Amino acid sequence: MDSTVLSFIDSKAIREHIKSTGYVFTPAEQAVLISRSYEHSVKEKLEALEYILKTYSEKELGSEKVGMFDFDERERMPFRKRLRAYIEGVRASVVLGQAGIEDGYCFFTSECEKGYDHCEHDTRCYKRYADAHKYLRERKKENSENNCKYEYRITIQPFGEDGELYHIYDNDLRLIYADTVLPNDDELPILDISEYYVYVPLPFKKGEIVKIKKRGSYSFGDDYAVFTFPDDETDDRFIRILARHRRNGDYSDMCIPLTYFIPDRSHTCGGAFWYDHFDALLLDSCDESDLDRIEYGTKYFAAALDENSGYDMWDLMLDYSHGDFKDRKVYFDAEEYLREKFRKTIK
Repeated sequence: MDSTVLSFIDSKAIREHIKSTGYVFTPAEQAVLISRSYEHSVKEKLEALEYILKTYSEKELGSEKVGMFDFDERERMPFRKRLRAYIEGVRASVVLGQAGIEDGYCFFTSECEKGYDHCEHDTRCYKRYADAHKYLRERKKENSENNCKYEYRITIQPFGEDGELYHIYDNDLRLIYADTVLPNDDELPILDISEYYVYVPLPFKKGEIVKIKKRGSYSFGDDYAVFTFPDDETDDRFIRILARHRRNGDYSDMCIPLTYFIPDRSHTCGGAFWYDHFDALLLDSCDESDLDRIEYGTKYFAAALDENSGYDMWDLMLDYSHGDFKDRKVYFDAEEYLREKFRKTIK
């Protein structure tokens, strides 16, 4: 099954790296990784999860390598029981899309063109899931004339409740994500296994620009940022953090900080450097064809972290603080350096 789980990792770079290193995931880790895929349909994920549930005993699952939040560790629920609850929760969510189950819900549609956020002010409300899905089919037909890719969403809102469930459809209207319907009980541990922590070895090097394939359920498209903190499995601090995450981690521990530049001509320096935490599984390598879509400040930050560029962080701080980014007076051409670097990598 381990070779199969690689197909559920959406990042090509990470898949190839894991395959080359021979790293092996336990069945419990595989289940978590399968649940976090956006490129496989809900049907495919359920089939793979049910295979794990039927094939492995609790002892064989290797759940000690999965970080799971528990309100009381003394009463930790077996992983197989959690996995079964998750599968049932996804199935219960899918059932909401069947005729005759709509009483007590309203359904909102939205769509997103690749590279943009979901446009909430264009949402439409329906009394029946089938009508909401029919509207999305009509929108898909209209959008098919464009060359762009789209993502479609139905938000399920129970009457009189604050919570909501998302169903996300890809450009082909395959259901690729369905929020789980799980017991709302503070006495239970978190049963959504997609929120558990799994360590994944990453191939990215310090100073490498990575492609962010998706930013959760509200945006759809490629963004770019600089990878600054490579994993070092020999480092004592890394080992301690890994042990803590495996003991009580959650999915946010699988997010890593990346730095990027936000341009703003009204800003004294032409923009600002920023960082945010992104899902490691949704990071991929970029190539020369991506350069035109990467902000110029992000390119300079990447070059400054590259020991072979001849342009360091001191140069970056001087150029930035003097406003040279805004006026484009920087003597070093970061884009040309990165373009040549990509070409050498291909050779």
